[in-house]
Amino acid sequence: MIPRDTHYRLACSPADYRRCRAFLAERMAVHPLSFPTVYAERDGRVIGVLATQPPKKAIIAGPLAVEGRSPFTALRLIEAYDRVMREAGVDYHFHVAVANASWRRVVEQMGLRPFHEDEHGVWYRRILHAA
Repeated sequence: MIPRDTHYRLACSPADYRRCRAFLAERMAVHPLSFPTVYAERDGRVIGVLATQPPKKAIIAGPLAVEGRSPFTALRLIEAYDRVMREAGVDYHFHVAVANASWRRVVEQMGLRPFHEDEHGVWYRRILHAA
């Protein structure tokens, strides 16, 4: 079998954002997307998206969705998102739902600790630059 290449890209055009929204709409409720949004593409198809929520009081990453729930694709999307945010010199927050205990274990194995819990899940802060 010939290996297929997956490319991780920063959404830069309205067409990129339309493709990302269409991918997310097939998997979950539609969310507004903001910059930065990164996506995984294989054979010309979007197979994963990690976006930023529209401006709030903090930079919040999400939603994150991948085809087939691939942990490898999810981790590569997070790495791509981290690169963009590190270059921008900013940290960000993200939320893990109560129902997603397996993802919480992965996040905490990566060394992140919750800074806030609510009835919906746990909040984390991703620190990418020295203060």
